[in-house]
Amino acid sequence: MRAYFLRPNADNLAEEKLIELFKDYKELYIAVAYFNNKKFSNLLINRADNHFPTNLLINTSDILRPQNDGDSEIAISEALMKVIVASSKGLINVRSLGTRAKGKYQNMHHKFYMNSDKLFFGSVNLTDAALNRNYELLTETYDKHIIENFKNEFNSMWKIASEIYTGRDNKLRSLMCPICERHEGVDFESYGPICTFCGHKFS
Repeated sequence: MRAYFLRPNADNLAEEKLIELFKDYKELYIAVAYFNNKKFSNLLINRADNHFPTNLLINTSDILRPQNDGDSEIAISEALMKVIVASSKGLINVRSLGTRAKGKYQNMHHKFYMNSDKLFFGSVNLTDAALNRNYELLTETYDKHIIENFKNEFNSMWKIASEIYTGRDNKLRSLMCPICERHEGVDFESYGPICTFCGHKFS
């Protein structure tokens, strides 16, 4: 087992290790709270182009939120959106877990990356801040028992997570209404998505 400590404006061996993992042909499992890094977005799309399967689990509460208090629209990072669009071609599977609902808040806050042989875990999201400006920790292990435990955790979350992208119809499914703070009432009409609970229309 080895620990990598990320520091602002320092050489980033941890990022190099993650890039190496993302380039491996083996099936990749990722659980992160937030994703806005274009380099890793491109790496995931390259994996799909090379027919390397990827399973990405994202925290719903962090990706589907107004940019500022009182905003009526929801922001998804450009890097993540590229991955979601690419998932319609197959080989990238994207789901989200965690809800922001009235009286109840759930947060999927894991940060780990793995295939059948190698696991990285710690505090590192796939964000520009985590990879370049924060003090972060990334731990690497080849321990089969630990890898199996993380794989079981991933599978248990994956089963109850929601698909972000439906595939062929190119429609986002996990849009959250900023008024109701629920996603199950969002539907797509000819003029765009609308919340069927309160009538909020998304631009």
